Amino acid sequence: MEYERKTIEGFDGWYEVDSIGNVYSLKKSYNKPEDWDGKLTFRKQSSGYYQVKFYHEGKNTYHLIHRLVYEAFVGPIPKNMTIDHIDGDKY
Repeated sequence: MEYERKTIEGFDGWYEVDSIGNVYSLKKSYNKPEDWDGKLTFRKQSSGYYQVKFYHEGKNTYHLIHRLVYEAFVGPIPKNMTIDHIDGDKY
């Protein structure tokens, strides 16, 4: 797969995800250095999956990275379906 970045649906103009699972904030934060590239840090859940926190419209929300990648590059996840990693590596 070629490297690509796409906007995260529902957060247009705020957040993007790339094809290797990095998530970026497009808004400049007042407490970040001038050369900050916008890449967000992840938090590992007890299940082993990684999540990222978004702050949007006055609320914090948490999103699983693998689901963000799937939805951005494949499309909506069908109801009652799960997204698994082909190689079993949750990172």
